[in-house]
Amino acid sequence: MLIPGKPLADRAADREAAKDLLDHGPHDRVLNEAETRAVLKLLTRALQVRTVVAGRLRSGTGSSDVLTLRLIPNERGSQLRTETGTLHLPGFALEIKPHGAMRRSRTEKS
Repeated sequence: MLIPGKPLADRAADREAAKDLLDHGPHDRVLNEAETRAVLKLLTRALQVRTVVAGRLRSGTGSSDVLTLRLIPNERGSQLRTETGTLHLPGFALEIKPHGAMRRSRTEKS
């Protein structure tokens, strides 16, 4: 997504961080600052458009032009380690796939 006024170098760094997340995944490692920022942006989008049924969050998805992040209800929850600490996601697993891949897999199942 092109953001007016955002320097080209910053946009390139955001895209590179998103590609690194796709290549290496968000789990079982420490995310660097740029990767953490990318996850937090997409997590914010996912929470803003979440589906709530009977008072419970069912799912949430946030996308960029590179990847899609999805929150999936999960009793164990998940954790992401960052350079500044651990991000706890109680009740949710985090899934990251290339942009559009989740939509394609849903339509293929139909």
